[in-house]
Amino acid sequence: MSNQPKSISETISFTLARVCTGHHYRANKLLSDVGLHVGQEMVLQYLWQENRLTQSQLANKIGIQIQTINKMVRRMEKTGLVTRHPDEHDLRVSRIHLTPKARELQAATEMAWDQLEQETLADLTVEEKYILERLLQKVKENLWKED
Repeated sequence: MSNQPKSISETISFTLARVCTGHHYRANKLLSDVGLHVGQEMVLQYLWQENRLTQSQLANKIGIQIQTINKMVRRMEKTGLVTRHPDEHDLRVSRIHLTPKARELQAATEMAWDQLEQETLADLTVEEKYILERLLQKVKENLWKED
């Protein structure tokens, strides 16, 4: 029995990375048809649930750095999806507001995401979907543990 590590391409992590790449590519195609870039649907999804979140709140919910959300929000402002307004109680904080244009994209975005879900899980049984979801939740928890 060898103590040599597996070739990278033989690991589960490699397969997971390839799945993520394929999912990202397909999501990009479907969302671009709606007029969004991958990741923007995550921002919108949280704002559709609760408008006027701060950039910090959005970054925490999505699980990205504040610099990344700042760049995303600037890009979304330029395309007329959101606006930034100072918080009425703390002028150091900006709140992100949906525009009517962003509200109009909700149904189409949800349909695109539903199509992505169907394509991603095609040919899986109900039991396999349940198991996959449970396993991915465990993997997510492993990866998001605090150091």
